[in-house]
Amino acid sequence: MREIINKNWDYHFYEKNNLFFLSVSCGSVAIFEIIIELNEDEINHYNLFGLDYIDNLAKLIQYSPSTFTNRNIG
Repeated sequence: MREIINKNWDYHFYEKNNLFFLSVSCGSVAIFEIIIELNEDEINHYNLFGLDYIDNLAKLIQYSPSTFTNRNIG
């Protein structure tokens, strides 16, 4: 596993076996984690916009975690 970015209590972005994963801390009273594998479109956006895209994607997950529940592999 290669950690690309680590923002404690926020999110971790890493690569493992040529796959990209985003682990995001969610919640306010009770903290829980959502881990997604980036899909092809998300990888393309990452390649175009870099870590700014990952930062925005993490915020999207934090603000609307239920939208990503079906993709949670955590």
